[in-house]
Amino acid sequence: MELTHTASRRQLEYPEATMFEMVARAARENPHAPAYEFYDRKTSYSRFVRRIERAARALWAYGVRPGDAVTICLPNIPQALDCFYALDRGGDHFEGAHGHDRVS
Repeated sequence: MELTHTASRRQLEYPEATMFEMVARAARENPHAPAYEFYDRKTSYSRFVRRIERAARALWAYGVRPGDAVTICLPNIPQALDCFYALDRGGDHFEGAHGHDRVS
């Protein structure tokens, strides 16, 4: 991510990658680094990616397919992150407070 300045405003330039791809890249580069902390328990990027993959398989088994609109109705807990990134990994369109299916 790069911050560029224009005459009247600042603009962030993001890589052409999905949110899941960004997390997977972080896991490859720093597998043991903490991805997040919840109630004093840190979860590494490698474990986070495994959780995302498991959630993606569960969503697929449930019948969620690319192009489906899915709403995640969970509080700010690790399982909500798992679902958010699992939907992004599967190519589904997430609608919500943070909803973008691609970073661009």
